[in-house]
Amino acid sequence: MAALAPIAALALAGCQWTSTVQTDEAYEPADGRSTTLGGVQVNNLLVVSDRKGGEGTLVGLGVNKTNQDVEVSFALAGGQPIRIEIPSHSSKQISDPDNGPMSTLPNIPVEPGGLVDVDIVTAGAGGQSLRVPVLAPYPPYGDYHESGPLTHAPTAPAAHGDGH
Repeated sequence: MAALAPIAALALAGCQWTSTVQTDEAYEPADGRSTTLGGVQVNNLLVVSDRKGGEGTLVGLGVNKTNQDVEVSFALAGGQPIRIEIPSHSSKQISDPDNGPMSTLPNIPVEPGGLVDVDIVTAGAGGQSLRVPVLAPYPPYGDYHESGPLTHAPTAPAAHGDGH
């Protein structure tokens, strides 16, 4: 029986040679979506909103790896853009609940839990549309909501029917 142990160990170790190493696989390590436009990265982009049709706060981090300041604009389809200036070799929060300002998007077209397209444009690297999640203002994103974090689930509107 002891003579079979090295053969069994070698046979079972073969699985590792044919499997990919998980740390070699790219994935989004956050709630939002990320992209790169030239020397500018946009990380963990998402929208915080409590309802369809309401305002939403755009959340994320812009990273400028270039030698020049870069202006990046973000907009929902057909909407007014939010513009942020990111200094060279620096990063900037798109919305900052502690130090202001908040980047507000009007009329979010989906309920929390849905996805919305955000157009991202930089002067030097062009633009891209990124489908990002809309999250309800529960922790850790509750501070990005104009009236603070929700502490309970929103109540459903009363049903209008024949009373049954």
